[in-house]
Amino acid sequence: MNEEATAATFDGRPSVELVLTGLEAHRADHITWIATELGYALSGHEPYGRGQHRLRYTRDDSPAARQRAQVGLNRVRAAGSWGAVTSQPWPTAYALDPSLVTPLRAARAARFPVPPPVRPPRL
Repeated sequence: MNEEATAATFDGRPSVELVLTGLEAHRADHITWIATELGYALSGHEPYGRGQHRLRYTRDDSPAARQRAQVGLNRVRAAGSWGAVTSQPWPTAYALDPSLVTPLRAARAARFPVPPPVRPPRL
């Protein structure tokens, strides 16, 4: 699924569910990034089977999310395609910097949140 086909699935519906299989499963972070740009929040990530993922997104109707979606669509219109928008605008050295939060790192953090620390049992 290319960027344009991915973006077309987030067409304003209240919820979107995608099942990724094979090589598409490796693009889950990229798809989550595009969904976030279009005002959707990841509401469920379910790995099942071998190399398969089910991603559920819900439309975020908060003013900040709607504004982000409008800005994202304006960037796509100005660039001409999603491919131009989703390519990394920074040098590789910056992309590898662990202190820099890139859009793909933010998408991965949304899919795999850090669990709270486990407290040791009392004796």
